[in-house]
Amino acid sequence: YYYTLFLVKNQPFVVTEPCSKTMTVMFPIMEAVRSGGDLTKIGGESKYEKTVVCPDGCVIFKMTAVPTGAKNFHTGGFYEKA
Repeated sequence: YYYTLFLVKNQPFVVTEPCSKTMTVMFPIMEAVRSGGDLTKIGGESKYEKTVVCPDGCVIFKMTAVPTGAKNFHTGGFYEKA
Protein backbone atom coordinates (compact mmCIF):
# COMPACT_ATOMS: atom_id res chain seq x y z
CA TYR A 1 0.00 0.00 0.00
CA TYR A 2 0.98 3.56 -0.41
CA TYR A 3 -0.76 6.38 1.40
CA THR A 4 -1.93 9.82 0.39
CA LEU A 5 -2.60 12.49 2.97
CA PHE A 6 -4.74 15.54 2.30
CA LEU A 7 -5.69 18.45 4.49
CA VAL A 8 -9.41 18.91 4.88
CA LYS A 9 -10.46 22.25 3.36
CA ASN A 10 -10.83 25.51 5.29
CA GLN A 11 -7.88 24.94 7.62
CA PRO A 12 -6.70 28.12 9.37
CA PHE A 13 -3.07 27.60 8.29
CA VAL A 14 -0.93 25.59 5.90
CA VAL A 15 0.71 22.35 7.07
CA THR A 16 3.28 20.63 4.88
CA GLU A 17 3.48 17.37 6.82
CA PRO A 18 1.95 15.86 9.95
CA CYS A 19 3.72 16.36 13.27
CA SER A 20 5.09 13.50 15.34
CA LYS A 21 1.99 13.47 17.56
CA THR A 22 -0.23 12.99 14.50
CA MET A 23 2.03 10.21 13.23
CA THR A 24 1.53 8.32 16.52
CA VAL A 25 -2.18 8.29 15.69
CA MET A 26 -1.70 7.45 12.01
CA PHE A 27 0.88 4.65 12.30
CA PRO A 28 -1.46 2.07 13.91
CA ILE A 29 -4.07 2.90 11.26
CA MET A 30 -1.53 2.23 8.51
CA GLU A 31 -0.58 -1.06 10.17
CA ALA A 32 -4.26 -2.07 10.29
CA VAL A 33 -4.53 -1.56 6.53
CA ARG A 34 -1.26 -3.38 5.83
CA SER A 35 -2.48 -6.42 7.75
CA GLY A 36 -5.69 -6.59 5.72
CA GLY A 37 -7.97 -4.65 8.04
CA ASP A 38 -11.02 -2.60 7.11
CA LEU A 39 -10.95 1.04 8.29
CA THR A 40 -14.75 1.23 8.47
CA LYS A 41 -14.48 -0.91 11.62
CA ILE A 42 -12.53 1.86 13.36
CA GLY A 43 -14.56 4.82 12.10
CA GLY A 44 -13.21 5.20 8.56
CA GLU A 45 -15.29 6.50 5.68
CA SER A 46 -14.43 3.48 3.53
CA LYS A 47 -12.20 0.41 3.66
CA TYR A 48 -9.13 2.46 2.71
CA GLU A 49 -10.03 5.99 3.88
CA LYS A 50 -10.12 7.65 7.29
CA THR A 51 -10.19 11.18 8.63
CA VAL A 52 -7.58 11.83 11.33
CA VAL A 53 -7.65 14.81 13.69
CA CYS A 54 -4.37 16.16 15.04
CA PRO A 55 -4.07 15.42 18.80
CA ASP A 56 -3.89 19.19 19.38
CA GLY A 57 -7.17 19.59 17.47
CA CYS A 58 -5.67 22.11 15.04
CA VAL A 59 -5.59 20.19 11.76
CA ILE A 60 -7.78 17.53 10.13
CA PHE A 61 -6.19 15.10 7.66
CA LYS A 62 -7.87 12.67 5.29
CA MET A 63 -5.69 9.58 4.89
CA THR A 64 -6.24 7.27 1.92
CA ALA A 65 -4.49 3.92 1.36
CA VAL A 66 -4.07 2.66 -2.21
CA PRO A 67 -3.37 -1.07 -2.77
CA THR A 68 -0.26 -1.68 -4.90
CA GLY A 69 -1.09 -5.27 -5.81
CA ALA A 70 1.98 -6.65 -4.01
CA LYS A 71 1.70 -9.61 -1.63
CA ASN A 72 0.55 -8.79 1.86
CA PHE A 73 3.59 -8.87 4.15
CA HIS A 74 1.65 -10.45 7.00
CA THR A 75 -0.15 -13.17 4.97
CA GLY A 76 2.12 -13.55 1.96
CA GLY A 77 4.35 -16.27 3.41
CA PHE A 78 7.38 -14.08 4.13
CA TYR A 79 7.97 -15.87 7.45
CA GLU A 80 8.03 -19.37 5.96
CA LYS A 81 11.33 -21.09 5.29
CA ALA A 82 12.20 -21.57 1.62
